[in-house]
Amino acid sequence: MNTSAARTIEINTDHIAYDASCKRLLSEKRILAWIMKYCVSECSEMDIDDIVRCIEAPEISSVPVFSDETNAPRINGMNTVESSRYEGTVTFDLRFAASIPSPKRTISLIINVEAQADFHPGYPLPARAEYYCARLISAQKGTTFVGSHYEYLRKVYSIWICTEPPKHRENSISATSSVMKGILGRISKPLEGYGLQCTSFIMLGDEEEKEAQAVLRLLDVLFTSEKEVAERKRILEEEFHIPMNDNIEKEMDHMCNLSKGVENRGIRKGIRIGMDQGITKGIAQGITQGIAQGHEEERLNSIRSLMETLNLTLDQAMQALKIPGSEREKYLQMFAQQEDQQRERSC
Repeated sequence: MNTSAARTIEINTDHIAYDASCKRLLSEKRILAWIMKYCVSECSEMDIDDIVRCIEAPEISSVPVFSDETNAPRINGMNTVESSRYEGTVTFDLRFAASIPSPKRTISLIINVEAQADFHPGYPLPARAEYYCARLISAQKGTTFVGSHYEYLRKVYSIWICTEPPKHRENSISATSSVMKGILGRISKPLEGYGLQCTSFIMLGDEEEKEAQAVLRLLDVLFTSEKEVAERKRILEEEFHIPMNDNIEKEMDHMCNLSKGVENRGIRKGIRIGMDQGITKGIAQGITQGIAQGHEEERLNSIRSLMETLNLTLDQAMQALKIPGSEREKYLQMFAQQEDQQRERSC
C-alpha cells in the first residue's frame, strides 16, 4: 500500500477512535445529568443525583454516520438507529429515554446528544438538529403509540455539543422550541400536546474564561482543555463530583493518547519532508508543515470564524492567522469547494 495512503488511513482511524471515546464519555450518566440540568427544562430545578436516577441506559453508535447513509457501518442498537422505509436511516451519536417525576404524572422524554467538531459542514447545523427531532418524533409511531393515540407521544430533545464553534459563540448555550402564539381571538391557555420538540446548542471554548461556568466548564475540561489528564480528572472530581471510575479514566487517557498520536504523526511526516530537502531549516519547516497538514480543516474553520466575527475578507483572515503565502492558494481552493458544495445543496 502507498505509504502516504497508509498514513492517511491511520490518522482517520485515530479520529474515529477519538470520536468513539467522546461518545462513551458522554454516555456516563453523571455527565449526561449535568447536560440535562441546563438543556432540559424539566430538569432545571433538580439535583444532579436525582437526574441521574431518571436516566435509562444510553445507547451509543460506535461510528459517526451522516443521516441517510443507509449502507454505512453502525451499531444496530434500537436506541441509536432509526430506520424508515420512506425516510431512510439516521444513526444518532447517543439516544436515551428519561422519566422525570412531576406532581401530576411522570414525564417521559427521549433525548439525543450529538458531539460535533465541524461547525460549518456545508449546511446549517440547526436545520439538522430540527430534522433529528422530527425523526425522534416520527420513530415513536408503532413503539410509543399505535393507531391514532398521539396523546402518548413523548417530548424529544436534540442537544448538540460543538467543540470548535466560531470565536464569538464560544462558551454559550442556546435553545429553541415551538411556542404557540395567538393570532386572532382570545387565547386563554395553550392547546395541550404542543411543543414536543426542542433543540439546544452547547458551544465550547476556553475553560478558564469567566463565561465557562457549570456544564460549559465541565465539557470544556473534558473535550477542549489543554491541561494534563491528571488535572482534568481532579477538576471533574472536586468541582463536579464525578468519581473517576475505570471507564472514565480509560476513555480520558485514550483520548489524550490519540490526540497526541495524530499530532506526532504530523511531526514525523514533517521531519521526513525536511530530511528529503536535506537541510536543517527544511526539517524545521517540514515539522511545521506536517502539523499544519493535520489541522487543515481546523484552520479553515478559524478562517471562517474570523471572516464572520470581524467581517474580514478571505485574504485578510489568512493574513491575520499568519498563513504563509505559499499555502494560501490551497485554502482558497478549499474555501471555494465548500462554497460550491453549499450552493449545490441549496439548489
